[in-house]
Amino acid sequence: MMPVLILLSTLLVALLAMRLTFWINGGSRYSPLAFAAVGLVSLNLLGGGLIASGITGRPFKGLEVRYGLFLWTIVMAGGLVFLGSAWVVDRLWTSKWAGRRASSEPLSARRLEPSPVVAGLMLAVGAAGIAVMILYFLQVGTVPLVAALAGVGDLSTGTLRSLATTEFVGGYWRYDLAMSGALPVVSWFFLVRAVRRPLGRDAAVFGVFFLLASLAAVASLLKAPLVLYLVLTLVVGSMARGRERPSPMAVVAVLFAIFMLAAMLYRFLMSGQGLPLWENMARALNRILVGQVYPGLFYMDYFPAHESFLLGRGLPNPAGLLPHTPVVVAREIWAHYFPHDAAFGNQQGNVNTMFLFSAFANFGWLGAGIYACVAGGIVTAAPRCLELLTRPAPELYLPLFALLCRESLRLSVTSLEQTLLSVPMMLLVVMFASVGVAAKVIQGVVRSDRQIRTPAPRRESGRRSP
Repeated sequence: MMPVLILLSTLLVALLAMRLTFWINGGSRYSPLAFAAVGLVSLNLLGGGLIASGITGRPFKGLEVRYGLFLWTIVMAGGLVFLGSAWVVDRLWTSKWAGRRASSEPLSARRLEPSPVVAGLMLAVGAAGIAVMILYFLQVGTVPLVAALAGVGDLSTGTLRSLATTEFVGGYWRYDLAMSGALPVVSWFFLVRAVRRPLGRDAAVFGVFFLLASLAAVASLLKAPLVLYLVLTLVVGSMARGRERPSPMAVVAVLFAIFMLAAMLYRFLMSGQGLPLWENMARALNRILVGQVYPGLFYMDYFPAHESFLLGRGLPNPAGLLPHTPVVVAREIWAHYFPHDAAFGNQQGNVNTMFLFSAFANFGWLGAGIYACVAGGIVTAAPRCLELLTRPAPELYLPLFALLCRESLRLSVTSLEQTLLSVPMMLLVVMFASVGVAAKVIQGVVRSDRQIRTPAPRRESGRRSP
């Protein structure tokens, strides 16, 4: 009886939380807050309900019995605190600063004039991204996607994926900044332009960057980047047409397509090779619903019983500016609970999970609550700040808006410092905001030059005849 009550309560809270999210957004279904709520309050809460009910089909039954109900409660409470903080920031911004909502309104409210200068600069950024991707393929040696398709090599796909990402000696994040950051944004930019002129050259440019961004997303055999890119491409296309509320049938179709895509990736490229399709479908469903929140059990069992709270040592330390060596919490916990893989040097796994548990590892439950408040505020305020940053070039708003949506959704699978507050995310925003400023300056110089070269009209001399 208890599992049934837990699952029913989970579904009820998830539905009410999504209704609250849409109310905060003023009815819009597209916003960073909505994407974050889908991950944190819908998927993670459903996964927590399955864990608390003991029907996950995973081997750590002892941890599920000991912490499952508490994990479900924490996920629910953290999601509601997150939404409460978002509502407070929305009320403050609406009443005192902006005077109106800004989720997707700027795009539909403005008449955006396509600028050839902005398009040229974005094309240059895209070309640089392509060059970086080619350099990465040359540096990595064995591209996991190529090895999986060709069936060559003795290493597993997981080990290949790890060697090409976390264990890549060249610093994978530097290349990923171009491959999963610049290329998708450039493709979304030309998609918006192509929507207005379907048969123009922008459609062809979008097609090229769409293929390259899809290749970059799946090259290392990571499932989430490709799925998120395809979903957000559909969202950008819908918003560019002024559609802020997708039909229920479209939502069901997209969810089914995501589910089948994940199953196909398992079946042909990943650990499910050789297994029947229905078993890979079950794996994909389990991964989507349970996989991103299940490692929270390990976090609650590991801290503080096996190690004291990190007190900030688990936070990133870019360029060694802070006086500590960062602890990779996900890798440390993975090595503790999967010692056989770690002993044989099989670095294919980690236990990343939603941002609440990484905050717990650093600062305990009080810190997790504070993080939930901060994350809700950031997700709500970010689109408003983005609108101000893109005023020199309003065309850049929607592509960067989609980037915010992606990073907000990733809060359900990793920490706040690895998403909205990460160094790559800040670099991307600064880079594309600089594109807008540069385009404004170039347009101003060209306009001034034209005014100087254009001779002033001569005035007629002499008296007028009566």
